[in-house]
Amino acid sequence: MVCSVGTGQRIHQYYEVCLDNGSQVNIVDPRLLTDLRASTKVFRGMSGEAQTLHVGYLQGFFECQACNSCPTNVLSMSDVEDIYPVTYVQDESITIHMDHIDVIFTKRDKMYVADFSDWVVGEQQQVDALKTELSLMTVSEREGMYQRKDVRRALEAGEFLKSLGYPTQSEALRIVSDGNVMNVTHTLADIRHFFDIYGAQVPGLHGKTTKRHVSSHRTEDAMAKLQITNQQLVADVVHVAGEKFLLSISSPLELLLVYHLSSLTAQELGNALQKHFNTLRSRGFEPKVVYVDP
Repeated sequence: MVCSVGTGQRIHQYYEVCLDNGSQVNIVDPRLLTDLRASTKVFRGMSGEAQTLHVGYLQGFFECQACNSCPTNVLSMSDVEDIYPVTYVQDESITIHMDHIDVIFTKRDKMYVADFSDWVVGEQQQVDALKTELSLMTVSEREGMYQRKDVRRALEAGEFLKSLGYPTQSEALRIVSDGNVMNVTHTLADIRHFFDIYGAQVPGLHGKTTKRHVSSHRTEDAMAKLQITNQQLVADVVHVAGEKFLLSISSPLELLLVYHLSSLTAQELGNALQKHFNTLRSRGFEPKVVYVDP
C-alpha cells in the first residue's frame, strides 16, 4: 500500500490516481470527491497506522477516504473489479471499462497511473460541502438564522429537488438557471438556502429519505406527477455555427430538448442524455426507450 498521511513530497499530481492490487482501502485527494463529510477512518500505510478525517464519493466509483497530503491517490483494484470489467495488458496498462468511458491506467515507474482530471470538483462546491459537513449547528439553529418565509421557500425547493433525484447543489443551481426546465418557481437563493440549512442530500444517495415535508404547498410539479406518461426519445448530434448540440424529441409529448456539448466523447454524450432524462422526470415524464445512431 503506497498511501500514507503526512507532509511527504507527492510522487504524482493530485489529479492522478493509481490502481493498486495490494490495497484494501481507497484514498483520494478531496479535490476529486463530491459529498465530502466528516468521518474518521484509520488505515495502515507504509509509514504505519494513519487516520483520515473526511470521506467523499468518487463519481462513478464508490466512497473514498479523503487525503490531501498523501504521496499519491490509490484505488483498490479489488473494489474496482467488483463493479467494472477490467482488461490487463501485461507490463503496459490496465483498462477499467466504465459505463460511458474507458479509464486507462498506464504503467509508470512500476505503478499503474491514470489521469482523473475530469473528476476535479469545482472549488466552490468543495467549500460548500465542507461548510455543511463541519458545521456543529443543529438544523433548528440554522433555520433560526433565516426568516420564516425563507425557511418555507427552502423547504419547498427541497421538495422540488427530491423529484429530480437528489442532485448536488451545483447541479440544482444549473437546473434552475439553464432554462431547460420550464416554469420553475424556485430561485437560486431558495436552492442555496436549502443546502445551507439542511446540507447536501447524502442520505438520498444511501437509500434514506428526509422527513421534512411541506404540507400546505402544492406546486405545479406535484400536479405534473399526476400525469406521468412513458416517453420514447429520438436523439442525435447536430452542428450549428461550429458548435455541437445533443437534440432529442420525446413522443408522445413531442418535446424538443437541446444540450450544448463541449466534446463528442462517450462520457459527454452520456451526461447530455442524462440531462434530458432529468428534465423529463422533473416534469413527471418517464423516458423508456431512446433511439440513437450507433
